[in-house]
Amino acid sequence: MSGPTKEYRAFIRVKLTDDFLPSPVLSKEELHALLKDALDVGADDSPIVSVAVHDAR
Repeated sequence: MSGPTKEYRAFIRVKLTDDFLPSPVLSKEELHALLKDALDVGADDSPIVSVAVHDAR
């Protein structure tokens, strides 16, 4: 068995308040795009490599 590595997965929950969301209802795709932009996902200096949105309904 090998030792620990530097690669892990972390799940971050984001509180979606009225201040953060531009409108009360967004599609899953719209929310994904908003979070990706706000969190600077995939940028060279960003530690965040991806974002996923799941509809809890």
